[in-house]
Amino acid sequence: MVQPKEDVYKRMARRIGYPRSKALRGAFKIWCTPEEGEVWLELARMAPPLGEKPPAPVFAEDIAKTLNRDKSVVEEQIESLFQKGLTNEIKRPDGTVYHTAVTSCEPISNAVGYLFGTRDWDDKTRSWRNKWVADILDRMQDFEHNDWWRWQRVDELVNRQVTFTILPAYTALLKSNAELPYPEWCHAGLMAQRAESLGKSILARPCICRVRMREKNCTLPVWTCVPIVEDDKMYGLPLTPDDRRVTSTPERRGQFRRLAPEEFLEIFRHAEEDLNAVHIGLPNGSYFCTCCNDCCDWLTPVLKYSKEPSEAVDPSPYRSVVNKGLCQGCVEDCVPRCRFKAIKGQTDRSSGKVQAAVDLKRCVGCGQCVLGCKVDSAIKLELATKLGNPPPIWDNRLTGALA
Repeated sequence: MVQPKEDVYKRMARRIGYPRSKALRGAFKIWCTPEEGEVWLELARMAPPLGEKPPAPVFAEDIAKTLNRDKSVVEEQIESLFQKGLTNEIKRPDGTVYHTAVTSCEPISNAVGYLFGTRDWDDKTRSWRNKWVADILDRMQDFEHNDWWRWQRVDELVNRQVTFTILPAYTALLKSNAELPYPEWCHAGLMAQRAESLGKSILARPCICRVRMREKNCTLPVWTCVPIVEDDKMYGLPLTPDDRRVTSTPERRGQFRRLAPEEFLEIFRHAEEDLNAVHIGLPNGSYFCTCCNDCCDWLTPVLKYSKEPSEAVDPSPYRSVVNKGLCQGCVEDCVPRCRFKAIKGQTDRSSGKVQAAVDLKRCVGCGQCVLGCKVDSAIKLELATKLGNPPPIWDNRLTGALA
């Protein structure tokens, strides 16, 4: 008996790893035509497993032969998929251009937020201008909350299939008068200084999580993701770790907003001090995200499904240290700001005085307790190296940072 051909959208969902997710299949059904879906599946054949280099590129003429279509039709379909965020465009140094399918939950999530957020998000109304986009996002939100986050996301983070490093609030570094781990290390203040000295803007992308989730109670600024100094490679995330390729995706789709250095710093100050946001990025200080409890696709599921949130992230080079001689015991200012169960009020047996106490194994060095403290220098960020490099809570289970 001949088996019926599987629905193209189910095949796409299967390639992402969730073939039975109605929400993901529904999103794809709105997102692309069946013919575009078949092209996406052909491009997906070259997507490598995590950590492996990609095989030889698949070009339009290859797909045209496989699907028995005109090359020009396939080229139009590839461009349509690219403009919809379902593929990335890669330019080689020799000028060769090819496309790769976005084939896992994290990149699909990023594609939704960066592209649609830049084009269709209305900052004033905090809503979508385009119903087509809103319909896709409704289904993606359903998929993430009820499928990806619940069954896979925390496991990815806790077991370091995906690795993020906490970056301290730059305002907490200033308040602590903290020294840098090494001269090339970056934070928002240095990035702004660099941009100002060059007469350049800072380019930032929209927060993929806040524009995707659209939680009504989230008031954090949107333009905070992956900031870089315009036309400068000193600070910021490199476009690709593989120097054989140069991706052109963000530039050609216009996924950045230009921010003046002072505007960028005020956005970060407001997010850190007033709204208790936490940064993640690379160990060198380059920012990925500025994260909140309500929308974030790593922090929200970790807080919801993990007993030890600090298990799911690598700590910054800093830890919080309490000056017992200065601490006034007003722990209601510092303790609630910590997501990682790293600080609590502790009663001294001899004096009966309550003071803040930091668990250095759980502390990830985000700096939020420093910003909450109203007593000057009572809590400060210190380099972990000066504290004997206290091991993180996951030290007995995992190796160090991935190479």
